[in-house]
Amino acid sequence: MTTEELKQARLNPEFLGFLEKKENDAISSKNIKELYEVLDTLLILDLDDERINKVYETILVVAFDGIGAKLDSHTKLTLDGDDFLYIRAFYEHAIEKWSSDNFQGAKELLFVLSQIVDDELLNEAINVT
Repeated sequence: MTTEELKQARLNPEFLGFLEKKENDAISSKNIKELYEVLDTLLILDLDDERINKVYETILVVAFDGIGAKLDSHTKLTLDGDDFLYIRAFYEHAIEKWSSDNFQGAKELLFVLSQIVDDELLNEAINVT
């Protein structure tokens, strides 16, 4: 999108109404794919930080619930479907820790992630020593 198209999207009441409805639906349904679509749109359009944080917090809750369910069933996460988005959320949470200078917390999260994902290449890539 061009700068002008972004500006138009930020000011288009029809689009903003659609986005708000999609946001509310995604939050109430806890659909992680829809939540990420809303989050990415909010970030691209540089909209309200409070809305962004609310969607991101919901993503983390959904992701951690999904990860917990996988672990309860003694299965690892894959790079398919919702699992991929659970991995993304967990990874982003670790990077957030790192960005806040909580290096130990980030390393611990990345270690855990490497133990719960069934993908050797990804595990090697995120292995922090």
